[in-house]
Amino acid sequence: MIIDVVMGEYLNDCYIDTKYINRIEMDDITDYGTLVGLITSSLQEAFKQVPEVPEPISTIISEFSQLNAKLESGGTDDIVDEKIRELLSALALNNYEFYIIRRPDLDTTDINVDEVRAYMIDKQDSYFPALNRVVNGTSLTFTNDYDASLPTVIVQFLNEVKFMDSVEDMLQLHVFKEKYEKLEEAHMGYTLRTASIQRFLEDYGYKFIVLM
Repeated sequence: MIIDVVMGEYLNDCYIDTKYINRIEMDDITDYGTLVGLITSSLQEAFKQVPEVPEPISTIISEFSQLNAKLESGGTDDIVDEKIRELLSALALNNYEFYIIRRPDLDTTDINVDEVRAYMIDKQDSYFPALNRVVNGTSLTFTNDYDASLPTVIVQFLNEVKFMDSVEDMLQLHVFKEKYEKLEEAHMGYTLRTASIQRFLEDYGYKFIVLM
């Protein structure tokens, strides 16, 4: 299985300033011991080059390290999922977004880290359902930052998903896409208002992440 591990500083909305990205191939993660081990090693690697790691971040890494050591030694923890959620939310509170994204759509670890990468993740899938930062997802890539506007990201992902005809009619998806195409012809696609479509997609369970 291909896994993308991504972390960055929150900018606004769905945009993240990439600080760490790693695409790896490994056996599918099916237990918390393997998951905690990957989170711990990824955070340690991500902050290894930081001259002075802020105290809250070092505490979070230390907590993960202790949890990992406990699980590696054969110990158990009845609330391991709650601890992971708490620590990753605390990391986000300190402006760092962290995701482990399972990529069943890929069969290679090839990646160009210089590209802008947009993800659509399913927060309500069955892959570690208690953890909405450990998810299945797909991605788009862009050569330039300015090409990865939220309307462009949403429209391109909408071309890959299908809803019931009645729902698409209620959302007027065809009108939304036509407006985007007309604006994009004038290089103004980024101005398209996406609030209502975005609210629907987020309520449905989809979240968008753009790594700059």
